[in-house]
Amino acid sequence: MPTITEIIKNLRLTSESGSCASEEPKREIPQEMNCELFGFDGTENLNPKFRKKWFRMDESHPEVRRMCEAAEGWVRRFLLGGREKRLLVIYGRTGTGKSMVSRAALRAISLIGISAWSEGYRQTCPKARDSFEWSVLSAMGPADRNDGTRWVDAIEAEAAIFQDIGTEIDRFKSGGATENLRLLLEERRNKWTIITTNVPQENWEEAWDLRVSRRLDTNSEIIAVRTAPTYKKQR
Repeated sequence: MPTITEIIKNLRLTSESGSCASEEPKREIPQEMNCELFGFDGTENLNPKFRKKWFRMDESHPEVRRMCEAAEGWVRRFLLGGREKRLLVIYGRTGTGKSMVSRAALRAISLIGISAWSEGYRQTCPKARDSFEWSVLSAMGPADRNDGTRWVDAIEAEAAIFQDIGTEIDRFKSGGATENLRLLLEERRNKWTIITTNVPQENWEEAWDLRVSRRLDTNSEIIAVRTAPTYKKQR
């Protein structure tokens, strides 16, 4: 029986070929990868048990609970092939669990996605997913974007996380980082994306520009984590 790693590798190869409508890969999915065991019931209904399994956050603070619920909703919409709110933006101070919850959401769709497709919840098999450090992408020039595999991966991934936008340093005030962010958001307009940032929503236009601010606020869910304490895992 193939391992999870082998299945994901085969799934990536199948996605690249443009086809995944084969019964054989479905029969090869391990029994332990069914949706029930992963906590996904095929609905959009939020469930604390799902969040406890995947996020393991102490939700006693209302902002933390809202962040986790938003991440769970994003996961469920992805698994069910939803069209709305494919962009989730979480902003707040460092140490409140933004990155941890985002990575857990990506891990959830990576593992549940195969099972959800095999059981008919998704019409297409899930494609590659990844997490990207914005500090690397923001520094890329036109040549890097055209030739850099990492930039192409960031654009083409069906689901992706971009962490800590706004921490980039534009020493020469060239505006390159802002332009890269605008291009990235434009290219990923219909793709599943989570963005984390320390920049509060009211400062987005000042930190970047009006176009970026409007794009972050279009067909998105925006979560503020302003007063939550340093994150704690749920026991």
